[in-house]
Amino acid sequence: MREQLRGFSLGVQFVATSNNVTTVGHEIVLIANTVSANADLHDVISDVSIQPRVKTAIVSQLFASSVSKYALLVFNEIILLEHPSKLYEIVWALEKLLAGPLEKSTGSLTDPSRVRAFARAVLSLVDDMDRLKRIEEILFEFRNIVEENPRLRRALSGVGTVAEQRVAIVQDLTSTISDIDFLEIVRFAASSGRIRDYVEVLDLIGIIAADLRNTRIAKIHVTKPLTLRQIERVTAAIGEACGSPVDVREIIDESVIGGVLAVVGDTIFDGSVKYRLDELRSRLSVASSAK
Repeated sequence: MREQLRGFSLGVQFVATSNNVTTVGHEIVLIANTVSANADLHDVISDVSIQPRVKTAIVSQLFASSVSKYALLVFNEIILLEHPSKLYEIVWALEKLLAGPLEKSTGSLTDPSRVRAFARAVLSLVDDMDRLKRIEEILFEFRNIVEENPRLRRALSGVGTVAEQRVAIVQDLTSTISDIDFLEIVRFAASSGRIRDYVEVLDLIGIIAADLRNTRIAKIHVTKPLTLRQIERVTAAIGEACGSPVDVREIIDESVIGGVLAVVGDTIFDGSVKYRLDELRSRLSVASSAK
């Protein structure tokens, strides 16, 4: 079973349980048994020549009224991620996984792909886009707190700590926050035993949240906070350059000498004075060498 499927299923299970639905494991077995008992349906699901998205559409249409949306999400994720020949084997394994407490499903073997999939499942089930944006903003604020403290960053990245200690640290840092989805995501990430950088994982989760809102995050490195007007101008300029909507997140960075250094994914827009001075030095050096 892929780590992404483990994480996604656990994320769905968490949200389902939060909404008093405790039958996800049983329901995916019910779907699998129905597929197995129907020769035509079994042939469709098992046919590797049929696109997975076509299969998930069929499953959703057939079972929407008989099982929870949570079970459909998990079963369709199996179809999307796993080979059809492994379908029933994986369903039985997932039923067992989902029957246990969430805390038992994390720890030393949890890797970043499981954490990201967990977060994707939880965040994709947030119906209110304003709330989703707020969760993403809290994530950014929290990652900044961790990044600004090297000792904290190392501890939450697993240097000299065990899962229980990391979870306790996160719970203490987030004690004033009430959003249960945010709290469970950062707790789940902290419990992972195979991440190298907790801040990097939080950044990836923030990108997932932005993607679900059909926007991109622009990290703006500045020496001091921008005014509202400046933020509006920077947002418009970067959005035009990227060809898509962006949300700006400010990072106070003393290494930036004037101007703005913006990072959107793997793209860097460097409008800092330091960059312009470096460019000028480079041109002067080339001119001098040519003489």
